[in-house]
Amino acid sequence: MYEHDGKYVVMTIFFGIMGLVLWLLPLIGVCISLLCIILSIKSLNRKSTIIMKGSLVLGVVGFFLSFINSILIYVMN
Repeated sequence: MYEHDGKYVVMTIFFGIMGLVLWLLPLIGVCISLLCIILSIKSLNRKSTIIMKGSLVLGVVGFFLSFINSILIYVMN
């Protein structure tokens, strides 16, 4: 298909895992998770695989964890 599809797979998995790890740092976690979501959606149009759908789920979960964490930090202060 496309020569850079393999790069998208690796990048989305990496950003998805990093988003789940970095949800404790809200600003970084939101940015990384959004990047994962954007790359996953962009890759779903080209190549629909279970890996891309899984990395999209990782990105969404990481985004919501980071978002909830940032709200809790704001409310607690």
